[in-house]
Amino acid sequence: MLMTRTLSVLAAAADVDSVYGLAGDKFIVYGDKGRVAVVEPSTEACKEIAGFQVLGGKDTWAVPVLANGRLYCRSQQDLVCLDVSGK
Repeated sequence: MLMTRTLSVLAAAADVDSVYGLAGDKFIVYGDKGRVAVVEPSTEACKEIAGFQVLGGKDTWAVPVLANGRLYCRSQQDLVCLDVSGK
């Protein structure tokens, strides 16, 4: 129950439909309209650290992948690779 509450608060805070990944102590959330956000989890109120539109349109249901400092997001037509390494 606690995890379900946390995930629903995360999704609402970042204005996305789904929560997909954990990066350290932050969640990566990705919506079906191409918006991605990094959020600090909490059961009461979540804080969005960063958020942006990575793809336009809709139907961006694929799970984003974080690997080697890069975040990969795709839709049915496009694929983007974002350097999130901070280097």
